[in-house]
Amino acid sequence: MEDNRQWIEDRQHWQDMLIAMVGAWLIASSWILDFTAPGSAASASTADFVATGIAALALGVVALLDYRVWEEWIGIAIGIWLAASPWVLHFEAIPNALWNAVAGGILIVGAAGWNLLEEYRLSRK
Repeated sequence: MEDNRQWIEDRQHWQDMLIAMVGAWLIASSWILDFTAPGSAASASTADFVATGIAALALGVVALLDYRVWEEWIGIAIGIWLAASPWVLHFEAIPNALWNAVAGGILIVGAAGWNLLEEYRLSRK
C-alpha cells in the first residue's frame, strides 16, 4: 500500500496543477480582461478562451487524479493551439486577448513539456 501511495505522489506533478490553473484563468479572463473590439473578434476570443480553458482545466485535473504520459502530449497540443489561436481566429488586434493567448499557451506547453522531460528522466533510471 505504501509503495502504491509513493508511486501516485511521484506522478502528481505541480505542472499539472499549473495547467489546471491556467485553464481556470482562461475561462474567467474573458470577463476579467476587456476584450472589446469591433465585429466578432471579441466573441471569437471569448469562445476560444472558454473552450480551451475547459480543456486545460479538465486535463490538469485528470492528470492529477490519474496521470498518464499521453496527457502531456494533449497539453502540448492545447498550448500550441492557444498560442496560435489569435491569428487563426483573427483576434490578434485585441492586445489583451493576444497576450492572454500567447502567455497561456507558453505556460501550458512549458508545463507539459517539463512533465515529459521528468518522465523521460525517470524512465532512464
